[in-house]
Amino acid sequence: MSKLIVILFISVFIFSCGKNNESEEGILPTEIWSRLEQGFGYDFTTSGCTSFQVGDRYYMGLGEGLKKNTLFYFPPFFWTYSSSGWSQTDSFPGIGRVGAVSFVIEDKAYVGLGQQNSNLYHKVFDDFWIYDAVGNKWETQSLNPAFPGEPRENSVAFSLNGNGYVGTGKQKGGHLSDFYKFNPQTGWIKIAFPGDGRSGAICFVVNNKAYVGLGLSNNTGVLGDLLRFNPEDESWTWVLDKPVDGLARTGAISFVLKGADNKDYVYIMGGYDNKGEVIQDYWVYVPETNVIKNLGTIPLEIAAGTFYGLLAPNRALIFDRYMTGHIFSIGD
Repeated sequence: MSKLIVILFISVFIFSCGKNNESEEGILPTEIWSRLEQGFGYDFTTSGCTSFQVGDRYYMGLGEGLKKNTLFYFPPFFWTYSSSGWSQTDSFPGIGRVGAVSFVIEDKAYVGLGQQNSNLYHKVFDDFWIYDAVGNKWETQSLNPAFPGEPRENSVAFSLNGNGYVGTGKQKGGHLSDFYKFNPQTGWIKIAFPGDGRSGAICFVVNNKAYVGLGLSNNTGVLGDLLRFNPEDESWTWVLDKPVDGLARTGAISFVLKGADNKDYVYIMGGYDNKGEVIQDYWVYVPETNVIKNLGTIPLEIAAGTFYGLLAPNRALIFDRYMTGHIFSIGD
């Protein structure tokens, strides 16, 4: 039986945030933070998770956990939220890992890559596993055909037009720039990516275009660029081709919210600098106008947190490093 944890939503402001911020293109939406009173109720915290959406339901799991007795481990679990609370899915059949990625095609999620560095395993993975959301079960064999690239961690992945895309990441030899497209009928093919090799990049999809940027590079350290991918001709375009002061980072959170004006607003939060120190700020990017703006500071625990998913088109759920949930909403 799945374990259910009832979560109560309370409207508690956890830090002050700007309202109706002026930008070069007009007024930004009002921001409201609230908090989940309870987390999962399990006896560990975790980081380095991956999350995905199938239909109107989001799933989050894997990562590196820390139990109360200070033993590190890699939980092979995923959780999902519904109106009745949290429930645990069928156990992940692969080896637990941190820095995995996921993409979704129809009602199936593909989860893979990542690494585990423990007293049991010291391995970087190149496998993918398939989760059937309708049947709430994982396929017992890893994806075949196998991922053609090198084993890696902290890559990016997204879905467009019935295809999955996976690229960049970190391997023993450094940061990678290769990119691959997966189709369930035809398998994997390699596609071009003109950016620097990197790990810990952000990615998001707006209006059937994917965006990839930021991250950590061998050559220049943290990056502050952003590229847009058009699946129709598989071309890439730099949309932020000039440095934006203070934007460069790796391991940031990014998500897209729909404003009351029906515009898409991309929020970029936290991450790490070249010294591995947490960056305690957040930004908004508006693809329609190509405007990006720093919105101020956020608490340390959120800046080092994990994005879970959307509770509504204008509400995102973020877990901090202690697995406490925070809801970020935008309005008029």
